[in-house]
Amino acid sequence: MAKQQISDADLIDIIDRLDASYDRLSGSGKSTLDKFIEKMEKGFNQKDLTKFLSSMQMDYDRMGTDAKEAFDMLSNAKL
Repeated sequence: MAKQQISDADLIDIIDRLDASYDRLSGSGKSTLDKFIEKMEKGFNQKDLTKFLSSMQMDYDRMGTDAKEAFDMLSNAKL
């Protein structure tokens, strides 16, 4: 599946949806999400997004349905 261009507003919405499952994440997943949000504020690229997704993959089963959908959308996103 080809990656889809994502707008800044959509990216923020997706991260908010992931953040809604924050309490369900492991300690490592929480730390990874926190670091990614900090990185978003400073600027990031496709490589950073790929690294984030790889790191968060271990917590996928812990996420709620809405967060899983957001994660899947982010997995197919092109910045």
